[in-house]
Amino acid sequence: METSQFFAAGLHILTYFLYPTPMRLFVAVSLPEEIKEKIGDVLRDLTGIARLAEADVKWVKLEQIHFTVKFLGDCAEDQIPLITRALESAIQGLSRFMVSLGGLGYFPEKGLLRIIWLGLLEGEASLKELANRVEASCEPLGFPKEDRIFNAHLTLGRVKSIRNVDKIRSLLDRQSKASVGAFTINSIALIRSVLSPAGPTYTLLQTLEW
Repeated sequence: METSQFFAAGLHILTYFLYPTPMRLFVAVSLPEEIKEKIGDVLRDLTGIARLAEADVKWVKLEQIHFTVKFLGDCAEDQIPLITRALESAIQGLSRFMVSLGGLGYFPEKGLLRIIWLGLLEGEASLKELANRVEASCEPLGFPKEDRIFNAHLTLGRVKSIRNVDKIRSLLDRQSKASVGAFTINSIALIRSVLSPAGPTYTLLQTLEW
């Protein structure tokens, strides 16, 4: 190995240890497999609706659908134990609770449609309390509270262009009362997200139950 190559390799290793690549993290509520299967049926229906409307929508992969409780952003690996302890504090004393999924909607309600989502028919207050607890526990670690009010929803698709958005909005309005099913929430997950042109890849780091 030439001197210049040896120096470059050594500099790369030194940089890695001094400035490790941050980890993009978020806190989520994962879904049971039987609920994912039912959401898969909804996604197939929505795909048909989008095709009928000739709209340009990119659908979320079924295995990646979840309730985002708190987006943490870029974190150093040595922060994970601190985050874990904060989350343990957040869920202390909680009781498991039931949520019922249903009600298709979209963001924003007016203007250019961007996000298609599945909401909650029951249990939103309990999920909001969980999110508020996580917010409060993570704030001392330097993670600021969200400015927006927590809105419990599952992102199903992202509209990629303005083509026929009014048509798909009208078709979605007819499906606004879709019911999917209910399940019990008694855990949260700390998840790493790695972005790529093919889409995000999620890795489960921790599951905390109560």
